[in-house]
Amino acid sequence: MASNHVIAKRCRRCGKLIFAENLQKRCSASILLKQHAFACATCSVVLDYNVAEVVENVPFCNKHYSVARWSVEDVTEWLQQVDLEILEGQFRDSRIDGKKLLGKGFNEIYLKHFQLSSMDRKEFQKQRAKLK
Repeated sequence: MASNHVIAKRCRRCGKLIFAENLQKRCSASILLKQHAFACATCSVVLDYNVAEVVENVPFCNKHYSVARWSVEDVTEWLQQVDLEILEGQFRDSRIDGKKLLGKGFNEIYLKHFQLSSMDRKEFQKQRAKLK
């Protein structure tokens, strides 16, 4: 009897099904699915399957993994260390943890929501860039 089992995996980043015969085909983002699944969520560097660090199904490189694991309290402690205490309450209320802090969606619009001066926004972006 012939078996009709289909072997498929899901891309951990985009959720698309990856069939065994298509592991090397490109997804809509024009990145190899095999590589696409293991690219750092912060810097997009392609990761080796054996050394990828994953936080809540999101892969990170070694450099970004430790920050991605920060709790809300760790982020507020970092804000104190870089003399940005003005942001502590807003970050705590918005529950910004390390993963959100590194996220690509965390941008200038998000900071404008906090109603900071342009000088404070620039200083925050400078300090955040050092984490990346």
